[in-house]
Formats: sequence, C-alpha cells, structure tokens
Amino acid sequence: MAYAPFEGCRVYSERLGDGSKTAIFGHGNLASCNSWRLMMPFLPLDRKNVFVDFPGFGKSDNIPPCTVEHCADALIAWQRHWGLEPAVYVGHSMGAVVGLAAALKGAQFSHMVLIGCGPADGYPMPEQMRASFAMLAQNPPLIEAMTRKNNGPFGLGEDILKEIIADAIRCIPHGYTEMADSLAGVRLSGQLSALPMPVTFLHGDHDSVVPLDWIRPTVAAAHGKLVVMEGQVHLPMLVEPEQFAATLEKEL
Repeated sequence: MAYAPFEGCRVYSERLGDGSKTAIFGHGNLASCNSWRLMMPFLPLDRKNVFVDFPGFGKSDNIPPCTVEHCADALIAWQRHWGLEPAVYVGHSMGAVVGLAAALKGAQFSHMVLIGCGPADGYPMPEQMRASFAMLAQNPPLIEAMTRKNNGPFGLGEDILKEIIADAIRCIPHGYTEMADSLAGVRLSGQLSALPMPVTFLHGDHDSVVPLDWIRPTVAAAHGKLVVMEGQVHLPMLVEPEQFAATLEKEL
C-alpha cells in the first residue's frame, strides 16, 4: 500500500492478506508498524490486515502538530483514501486513544479492540516523568540503553530489538514532548457513551505502563467490554505474539 497523502505529506502503511473484511492496526507512542511485526505471521490471510504509521512515526512524514487529535484526523483521511470503510480498528496504547478520538470524529469503524489503552481523560504525567522524557529526547544512546534494558527480560531477537530502538529514536523530539503532553491532556470520557460501535479493551494484569485500574473508568465511560489478560504486560504482541494473536482473533 505504501503512502497516502495527508496535508501535503505522506502517511505510510503496510497490508498483509486480502478479503472482504478489514482490520486496521494502530501502534503506540515511540513506535511504528514494527510493533506488530512478530504477530503478523499468526494473522489470517483471508482478511485485509493493514498497519499504519501515524504522522511523525515510523516511515510516515513528520506532519505537525504531533497530537492525538491530529493523528486522529490523519487516520480518518488515510482510511478514506484507501477505501477501507468500514473496518475493525485494533489500537495499542497511544494508538488506542487515537482510535477513540477518530471514532468520535466519525471514523468508519465497525468494532474497536483496544490493547493497553491509555486513559481517556489523560495519562498521569508528573513533572519527574516530563523531565525524564525531555532528557531522553536529547540522548539517543540513552534511549537505546533503556530500550535494551526494558526489553531484556522478554528475550526479543536482535533484529526486532534494533527496529524498536530505531523507532524510538526516529520520533525525537515530538514523541517525548508534544505527543506525551497530548496524551496527558486528552479529555474524551464525557463523549465515549456516544460511540456507535462496540469497544473491547484487552489489558494485561501485569501492564506497568498503563496499570489495569487506570483503564477501568475509560471502559465504563465507553460501555465497553474489558478482557483481562492474565500474566500479560504492555506489549503482548511482541512478548507472546502467537498466544496474543489467538486472543485477539477471538475478539475480532
């Protein structure tokens, strides 16, 4: 699929499989389509599985501002450009929040499955965390060291680890500044009851990035379904891709 136009720039996407049904996959902050790379071999090929890089991430162009609202606008325009309406939307972390914002703006989703979704009324962002993000935005070697340390327990291969590191460095500084501030500032809960499609939340009970209790108010506001994944962390598609793909397919 490659590139679609948006505001004079380009939004990148990849497609796996073909069929009458479509599933759109949106990644989290500091990431890209690579978030889904290890899970791709376990997805059915009789469906269009389409993976999008939001503006400012992965292979998409930088298209300021890097905010939840602007990424939602890009997602709607990208979906319309490729004629992927309607579709199931699968969003992870930031991509889950972007999906909620896009759905409220009229994106043509028949169902949403949100993994490790950020809180709809803002991710808690104390000053110490903001300062840490600002420091990382100026220190790519530190980003690499921290990424290797954080992912070490999961036994990821060097190839995918290098891609994850490159993605985290690629979105300097906006992923650590603008998008972090945007995720902290969203206020969507009051509108979620108006969503016309069912929303399923998949959340690991060992998620340390978005603890399980943080997402419960968002699930309630959306009148959604919460599926607690026992033993899972924030990135189940990378840590246990085959098992997570099976869990995901049960909800699609």
